[in-house]
Amino acid sequence: MGGTTEANGSAWWSFTTIAAPACTWPAYTEPATATFGDVPMDVGHWSWVERLANSTITAGCGADNYCPLSEVNRAQMAIFLLRG
Repeated sequence: MGGTTEANGSAWWSFTTIAAPACTWPAYTEPATATFGDVPMDVGHWSWVERLANSTITAGCGADNYCPLSEVNRAQMAIFLLRG
């Protein structure tokens, strides 16, 4: 019960899609390049991931990656909610 991964392993994508629109966003201009190497600009959730990074809600999982297919545990979800 530690993780909250969907059947396809896309928990971070799903959580990003739910959490990001619920946040209050400061003025924001999308960057010209992707912040995370594993979230290219042509991915549908790219804009939300960039907003989360720009607002210091997430710094990714290390080594300039977001790890969108990793499981989301309760502690990670709580941090997202506290920062957002």
